[in-house]
Parts: sequence; C-alpha cells; structure tokens
Amino acid sequence: MENLETIELETMKLIVKYESTGLCLACLGGKKQSPLRMKLYKFDSRSSAISYLERLNARKLAAKNERKAQFAEYNKKQKAKAQEFIKTIKVGDLFHRFWGYDETRNHFYQVVEVFEATGKVAIRRIGAKASDWQRDGSKSLTPVKDYWLEGHGLIVAKLKGEVLKLEDDIAFKAEWNRSYHDSSGTR
Repeated sequence: MENLETIELETMKLIVKYESTGLCLACLGGKKQSPLRMKLYKFDSRSSAISYLERLNARKLAAKNERKAQFAEYNKKQKAKAQEFIKTIKVGDLFHRFWGYDETRNHFYQVVEVFEATGKVAIRRIGAKASDWQRDGSKSLTPVKDYWLEGHGLIVAKLKGEVLKLEDDIAFKAEWNRSYHDSSGTR
C-alpha cells in the first residue's frame, strides 16, 4: 500500500510517497506551489528526505535573512540620503520627469513648499516653452517658472534618496535654464 505524507517547513514543502520497496519519491517546492510544478526527487528513506529538506530549508532561510538585512541597510542609506538631499531643496526648485517607450515625454514640477521634518515636498506641475521644432515632431522644451498647468493641483511627494517619488514614477532635480528633448509630437 502506498502512503503519502506532506511535510512543511518555513520556506517549502515536501510531499513524500512511500513505496513498498522502502524507497520514497518526493516532490519538493515552495509552500504555495502546486505539486505538478515541484521538482521530483528519490530518496533511500524518509529520514534522508527530511534531512535534505531541513538542510535546504536552512540555506533558503539564511539567504532570505541576508536579503532582508541588505534591504534594511539599503533603506537606511536611502533615508539618510533623502535627509541630506532635502536640505538642498528650496521653494521654486525644479523637478523633471521623463517617460515614454518609443517617444520621450517630459513633465516639469515646481516646488511650492518643503517639509524637511517628514522628507516630503509639495510640488505643482508647470508648463514649458517649446522651440527648435523638427520635422519628426520632436522639439526642445524649456520649463517656465510659475506657469501652473490647469487641472494639475498640488502634489505632496516623498524623497527617496536623491529622487522624488511620485505616485507611479520618479522625478529628478533639474535646472531651469536648460532645454529638454521631447519627441511626443504635438501637445
């Protein structure tokens, strides 16, 4: 008679099928993984299967803890960078966001308030002056200070390192007297 056993540890599970010959076949995979997607192993005994599972689980836990430590260290450094960076930001500074796959689009934001204690800034989207139009529709954009765009209200954004974390993207600190390439066609 064949016997099935499921053994779960922190990072994985083992489904063992015992055969009458004393061998056991085992499916090994993640805790939420379907048995059909698990790797198949053959062990001499239940104890060798469990021993292998425990060693593998220990390695995975060690790797997971190492990643957690690295992530915590990264976040700590980013927070320190943001705390230093916010000291350089003042009302009237410019942030620039560019995006697009087969074309480059630009959005410009002007700082209207700085909240140093929380690491956040209040910004508003501003318009730009277009120049140097090309035949393909590309142009140069120069942001215009205090040229608030209709329908774009105040945004409070958090600094992440030396970039501004927007809802779905990031923006970089930029310079006012510079042109930015835009290939989005007509505006």
